[in-house]
Amino acid sequence: TVAAVERKTLHEVPITAFFIGALLIMGLYHAGLYALGRRNTGAIFVCLLCLGAGFRELFSINTLFYILFPGVSWATAMKLLFVICCSCVVLLMLFLKNLFRPLVPRWFEWFVYSLNVGFGMFALFAPFDECMRLMPMIFPLSLLETVMFWLIVWQAWQQKREGSLILLIGMSILAVCFVNDILFLANWVYTQFLSSYGAFVLVCCLSMVLAQRFTNALARSEKLTAELQQANKAKAQLDQQRQAVEKKKALEDAKSRFLSNLTHEFRTPLTLIISPVDYWTAMHNDGEEIDPSILQLMFTTIRRNAHQLLRLINQLLDLSKLEAGSM
Repeated sequence: TVAAVERKTLHEVPITAFFIGALLIMGLYHAGLYALGRRNTGAIFVCLLCLGAGFRELFSINTLFYILFPGVSWATAMKLLFVICCSCVVLLMLFLKNLFRPLVPRWFEWFVYSLNVGFGMFALFAPFDECMRLMPMIFPLSLLETVMFWLIVWQAWQQKREGSLILLIGMSILAVCFVNDILFLANWVYTQFLSSYGAFVLVCCLSMVLAQRFTNALARSEKLTAELQQANKAKAQLDQQRQAVEKKKALEDAKSRFLSNLTHEFRTPLTLIISPVDYWTAMHNDGEEIDPSILQLMFTTIRRNAHQLLRLINQLLDLSKLEAGSM
């Protein structure tokens, strides 16, 4: 009855509004992530998937799409919906290829591209009646592609790829929802269409995978930063040790040069002390008198060189105190 339809519509309004709002927020969030770091193409794929799934939810309530777009005919809306759904499958293929590139068979990749681009172009340009003839094929083909996607994610999970378990859960739920819709269309079960719920769960799983990748990348970055800081600290310690060794070597070289020079410094005054003493001893043994002026010169020479020796000895004592750390 009309009353039952109205009650069902009123019941679906808050759920659909929640789905659309959540998908729109997630889409804007991933668009921001892509804008901040363009290397992460997975973010833009999830953004477009969120927007496509949100557009699909506009048709969950009979009047919502036409309230927002009153000038669009029903035929045009269905064509657009068909194109959006095909585009979402292509985006999901691109996301999986970006995430698990070695595991995606080349033939399956081109099969998905060709099938969905072909169907999308046919829906866009073919007459509406011809498009409606393809409607019974949508759910079986979607289920087939979902199963193939599931197998790719299953292989990734077996190889313990990052985010594979979350995607495996999302793909499993979506596959169950497609099976339910096929059985519902065939009047084998009396539930309701669940593909919208499955698509929403899958998009949430994709977002969780990206969040996990960002979190792990941040953790790896922090770990590498800590290791780099530790390496820099170790390098600084090695530099300090090297500088200490070089300083010690320079001090040893200076000490060697000082002792070498000091040897020559000792020899000269000692020679000038010993020579006058030897001369005076020889003259005294021969009983000869020494001129007082010569004797005075000899004593002056001996005294001057004795003070020179004393100064050198004091320098040696200072050097010993310096090495002992007492100065």
